[in-house]
Amino acid sequence: SNRVSHTMNISDYRRDFAAYCSAIELAHYQHRAGFEKQLHLEPIYERYGDLFARDAIDALQLGFEETSAYRETERAGLRLLSGSSQIGYLEARARELTDEVARCESSAHIKWAGESVPVNNVPKLISNEPTASNRRELAARWIDAHRACNDLRAARLESFHESAVTLGFDSYRALYTDITGTDYERLAVTVNRFLERTEAAYTSALARAVARDLPDVAFDDLQHADFFFFQRMTRLDAFFPAQDLMATYEAAMKSLGIRVEQQRNIHIDAKARPFKNPRAACF
Repeated sequence: SNRVSHTMNISDYRRDFAAYCSAIELAHYQHRAGFEKQLHLEPIYERYGDLFARDAIDALQLGFEETSAYRETERAGLRLLSGSSQIGYLEARARELTDEVARCESSAHIKWAGESVPVNNVPKLISNEPTASNRRELAARWIDAHRACNDLRAARLESFHESAVTLGFDSYRALYTDITGTDYERLAVTVNRFLERTEAAYTSALARAVARDLPDVAFDDLQHADFFFFQRMTRLDAFFPAQDLMATYEAAMKSLGIRVEQQRNIHIDAKARPFKNPRAACF
């Protein structure tokens, strides 16, 4: 009977965890899409806090350990669920800092051309700024505005690290290594080798592209501010008029054999709103 109730608890946990994930996703969408000026996670954490209590994490770990090796799918599911509960534990303990970071970011503004511009909209301004000196000035103000929230970001990461140690790991990174099976130190070495091997090819390709698309900036004087404008590719605007966005999307998908008008489960929010984050996002 003990074994049966143990299984039932885990199925209840799965159901509640799914509801929690939906609520978090919806809150992020409402904030990003500009319906809610603030990110409201506190009530969700309050409601589902029990999911990330230590006894719940321990029960999932026990469930994983007690599941025999031949029940591969169940073990894999419990392993992922256990990892998610550990991450949830970290996030629950850092939730006040998470909300403060979001508040700090959404209230951060820069002054430009006599106006106060929300910090989230600055990359868009830089992307559309043809004058290199203006791009650099915008980027400097953008970085300064972001810097105001750095202490909060650092405190949030420190909180994650402390919580990971509380769960018995050496560090935040060690927790993620355990959950994902990725050795991040080895990955960093591999990626750096790749960057070294491809440096010459990358540099020559970039030099050609910069000469074509950034004629007013010398290659040796490239800065991060130029990246936004470079990536923006204004010369291709004629092919992507804003009013034809949905038609272009439908045509591209149709060529891939996907009929978007028949997709009832995908909703595209293309409306402009004052507090909408202009970067694309998927929920």
